[in-house]
Amino acid sequence: MWVRIPELTNNAEIVMHWGTVRTAEQTCIPSDTWRGYVGVWHMSGTGAAPETDRTANGLNATPLTYSSASTSINTATGTIGASRAVTSDGKYLSVGSSSHPYHSAITTKANFSISGWWRLSSIPAGNSKQRLVCGTSPTSQHSWEVWRESSTQIGVRSGTGTGNGSISDYEVKLSAGNTWHYLTIVWKEKTATVYENGTSVATKSPNRANTHPFDVFTIGGRAGTSNCSFVGAFDEMRMYDGVLSADRIAADYATMSNPTAFLTLHAGNAITRAEWTGAAGDGNICNSANWNCIDETGNKIDDALPTSSTAVTVSGDGMNFQVVADTSFECLSLTLGNVAFAVSNGGTVSTTSISSSGVDVQTTVLFDGATVRAKAAGNIIKDIANMTIGANGLTLDTTSDNYALAIDNSTLKVTPGETPPITLAGGGSLDLSNATIGLTARPSAAFDVIVTTDGATATFSGTPAFATLDGIYVTGWQLCTVANRTRLRICRKGVTLTVY
Repeated sequence: MWVRIPELTNNAEIVMHWGTVRTAEQTCIPSDTWRGYVGVWHMSGTGAAPETDRTANGLNATPLTYSSASTSINTATGTIGASRAVTSDGKYLSVGSSSHPYHSAITTKANFSISGWWRLSSIPAGNSKQRLVCGTSPTSQHSWEVWRESSTQIGVRSGTGTGNGSISDYEVKLSAGNTWHYLTIVWKEKTATVYENGTSVATKSPNRANTHPFDVFTIGGRAGTSNCSFVGAFDEMRMYDGVLSADRIAADYATMSNPTAFLTLHAGNAITRAEWTGAAGDGNICNSANWNCIDETGNKIDDALPTSSTAVTVSGDGMNFQVVADTSFECLSLTLGNVAFAVSNGGTVSTTSISSSGVDVQTTVLFDGATVRAKAAGNIIKDIANMTIGANGLTLDTTSDNYALAIDNSTLKVTPGETPPITLAGGGSLDLSNATIGLTARPSAAFDVIVTTDGATATFSGTPAFATLDGIYVTGWQLCTVANRTRLRICRKGVTLTVY
């Protein structure tokens, strides 16, 4: 799991709450994890298949021979999952080719950083300088390259396209064996700093600034040159657009080499109670400053929001509590007291019940373009004396569990119109035997108060009371075959109601 945070410091504590209040979920784009990187190759591919670049740049690396023919590169156990393993000289991975030059992401980089894990297996005869990474220019000059100079040194060189530049050697032990080395090379204009296992080895100047464009970036060898492949395994190769800091490099090494020491995970106590503390008129339910959250031990949890297991209380003198604009709010139960509660414009509430503390006539509830999703069977709405269904209606969702729901000891005010005020979705049943339905205007003809969704097996039970206007009477339940829906209909006195 990847978590984006503004800044990471030593001993930082990150608190995560699952099932909490949240705005509409955002689409996850995996490449967003690697913003700022030119390319990231996990080395999890197999055979002749290209190694996928995990950034948005799409710079996939193709297994090639030194003559640019397609080939196969083996896999081996890596530092994280699998790695690529070259078992004989003359093979490498290539990003770019003469037919696809000047990749916009990698052409000219005076300041950039390269990192990866390396494990040397053997040194073939005639192969004295095994290339780790190279950038080759369109004129076949080596804009820059890194290679194994000896068992105790690696070499770094940068050129300008008219010459190869001078060589700087760095004391890095890279001898044959089963030891993985994490190397990071940071270019900053005319200097290159080499890090081994997260620690700086030295900063030197290969003499020439890395200013010439390169169209081919190779891993484990050099384009067009035999006897220089890195015979061994390499893993988690990354190219960063810019100069990585020493702290960042050390943190990258720590996260991969010993993640349990770098990050300690532990479970906190569940938030079981939450009280709304927002000022009157403040309807921002996603602001933790508006909540007083208590865990199961009775301790207050700072900067926290209710979760799916939290019993929520919203009470106060005229407080405004809103779930609007495609916001989702989930809790165990929701108790209201002297509060204006509204769910509208695509808002969703998931809970076991919405009720008031006693039959509180000061509490007003508005559902308009709202969904209430039941988390259990029972009284989904209870003791609400002043509830209005707006023109965009209310959907009661019994979910896939087909819950048996009830509206208990509550009055629903609905407006006659073409759109049914209430829709029962997801199957299940709705008991209205202890509910009252009131009208805000006289209907001009028969109209549907409550319907089930098309094709659903949801049913109604009981007979609600009606707070009627003069000249209005109730026909009672009717089963209708139109669109395979069940309907509760009422009509004005004297209007003929067709029975299906």
